[in-house]
Amino acid sequence: MFVESIPLEDFLSYFTECLINHFGHDGYEIDEGGRGTITFISPCEEFPEGVIELEHSDNIIETVDYSHEL
Repeated sequence: MFVESIPLEDFLSYFTECLINHFGHDGYEIDEGGRGTITFISPCEEFPEGVIELEHSDNIIETVDYSHEL
C-alpha cells in the first residue's frame, strides 16, 4: 500500500480538524473564541498503549432579551 507523504504540519492540521468534527466541536471557525489542546501521551505504566487527549472549551455568545412597559 502506498500512502502519499505530507508535511507534519499539514497532517496535524488535518488530524485536529477530524477530532474537532468527530466530537462535535464545529463552529470554532466563526471566531467566537473556542479553544483547546490535543495532548499525545506516550506509552507508560499508567497508559500502556498511549493516549491522545482532546480538551476543548466552547465560548458561547448568549443573547438575553428584555421588554419593559412604561
